[in-house]
Amino acid sequence: MIFETSRTVRLSETDATGIIYFTNLLKFTCEAFEAYLQKILDQAGKTFANSRIALPIIDVKGTFLAQITAGDHINITIKEIEQKRTSVVVIAEICKNETVVAKTKIVHVAIDKETGKKVSIDECEYLLNQESCTSA
Repeated sequence: MIFETSRTVRLSETDATGIIYFTNLLKFTCEAFEAYLQKILDQAGKTFANSRIALPIIDVKGTFLAQITAGDHINITIKEIEQKRTSVVVIAEICKNETVVAKTKIVHVAIDKETGKKVSIDECEYLLNQESCTSA
């Protein structure tokens, strides 16, 4: 485990059947990854907004293993962060009552904010190789 956070699923995050709308599965993973990055940056006294690098999403995969409904308390755990030359792959699990109910994989590419061109992720390496941490 690299990072873990928890939240309660809101009614507005479900579809007409009361089951989580599929895009929110990916939103929860993105929120966990952002919280992880923010925690590391806070510890380093830096901000991501001032970075010249952005990490837009270029590929996603989400797999539901069980229903997630409004009111469910879930834990989002980033299990792995794979650093490649110009991209970062975030692999996460979502658990309810200690049971894995979903898995996600999100690929971010590193780009220069001004030019929009791919850049080496090495400049962000300190973000991706930190000790495990848990949200406050």
